[in-house]
Order: sequence, then C-alpha cells, then structure tokens
Amino acid sequence: MSARSERSEPRTGEGDARSGHRVPLVGGVVAFIVALVVVVMAACAGGGDGAQRPAALMFPSVVPSSSPSPGDPILTQQVCAAAAILTGDGARLYNDELAVLEKAAAHGDQATLVEAAEKIQKKFVQLADGLGALSKRSISPKLKTALIEASAALTEIASQTYAGTTSDIKDRLASLGASFVPVCR
Repeated sequence: MSARSERSEPRTGEGDARSGHRVPLVGGVVAFIVALVVVVMAACAGGGDGAQRPAALMFPSVVPSSSPSPGDPILTQQVCAAAAILTGDGARLYNDELAVLEKAAAHGDQATLVEAAEKIQKKFVQLADGLGALSKRSISPKLKTALIEASAALTEIASQTYAGTTSDIKDRLASLGASFVPVCR
C-alpha cells in the first residue's frame, strides 16, 4: 500500500500544508472575512460625515429612524460645491469634445468622431453615477432631489437612444448646473 493511500483525506477545514491544497472551508472563511470587512468599512463610512458607526451593525436598535431630516448643513455645502464642479467639468468636456467632433466631421475622420463621442458618453455616465452617489449622503432633501434629477437627466442624455440635438444637450447641461443654485444658497 502506498503512503498516499494510507493517509486519509483531509476533513473540511484541514489542509495539506506540504501540497498547498486548500479545502472549501478556507475559501469560505476568506470570503466571509472579505464580506465582513466590506460591511464594516461601509458602516464606518456611514453618511460621509466622518463618524464611525460600527455599533449600528452590532445593535440594530441603535440605528436612527429613517424619518426625513434636514441633513448635515456642512456636508450639504460640500456636496453643493462638488456638484457644481462636476457639472461644470461635464459641460466643459462636452463643449471641448463637440469642437473635436465638428472638426473631425469636416475632415471625414471617422475614428476621431467615434472616439470623441465615446469620451462624451463615458463622462456623462460617470457624472450621472457621481451625482447619484452624492445624493445618498446626509444632505438637505432639496439638494438630494436636485442630484437625483440631474443624475437621471445625464443617464438619459448618455443613452444610445437619446434623440436630442447638440443644442438641446448644451441647454440641458446649463440647466443642470443652474438647478443647484437655488438649493445651494
């Protein structure tokens, strides 16, 4: 009988250190630890106000009620500034890439046309995602609504089926930037 056949197979949770084999339990433990770290990090990040909230994970009764609140005024102002910067960057990129599109069209440069269009679409998707993420912060309800609406508008503009003109897009971008003014005062 060989040495291999005399040895019993490792039980779940045991491994053969010499061969480097891992058994399913090890993979499950690693997955659990990774999931736990992600949950704890998300809880500690909380509303973005720097406060750590691991107690909310351990003691669900500690979690505040979900009733509407006025939001953190300092965070609201920070999000207002970020939204203004993001929408301004989006409008600038659109105008810059629109000039590239027009020049490429005049020269029949199909590759540059596609590249500029993809750059615009990618930026609008990123901007929509960024505004959507900002809307989940502990901010004023009016700003939260403006961010959600701006994110939806940018998602629509970035879609393959959007039928708006370049002028329409410019107008919508301008109105998105302006939509934050009354709620950010």
